[in-house]
Amino acid sequence: KWTTTVPDVAVASTSMPQQTNQVAAAPPPSAPAALPVERTRSPAIRRANSNVGKKEAPESKPTILLVDDDNTLRLLVKSRLEKDNSRVIDAGDGEEALEKFHKSRPDIVISDVFMPKMDGFELCRQIRKHDKRVPIVMLTSMNDVKDRIKGLDAGADDYIVK
Repeated sequence: KWTTTVPDVAVASTSMPQQTNQVAAAPPPSAPAALPVERTRSPAIRRANSNVGKKEAPESKPTILLVDDDNTLRLLVKSRLEKDNSRVIDAGDGEEALEKFHKSRPDIVISDVFMPKMDGFELCRQIRKHDKRVPIVMLTSMNDVKDRIKGLDAGADDYIVK
């Protein structure tokens, strides 16, 4: 009589001499075959992993429409925003900004108030006629409470004093 020892299991037999073996358990016949790794990941994980080590596409950067008639200030702010990995579309007046808004559909609008052709308040009202959701920030030197209220009434989401 001999005993074969499998981890945590003892089996008795009468036909062979005593020996000790370790046996690897096989999966039950009803167990499904393993799926390839790529098929088990979600589409979002596959997309994220496919971009590992690649340079970020310009379309995936947040797009900012920056509007100011002061060319020096506009270029300074644009440069800083681009260093923070944003795509910046700039305009020097309200009419140009409205045209670029319709073409580019930015993620946020940052606008001065006093500009030629169309001021920032009117630009804000015109944008709100077409898009109620895009955030609009008024960036201006006007610090009066009445001006802040006017900007918020025009549809701006925030009002920052330069």
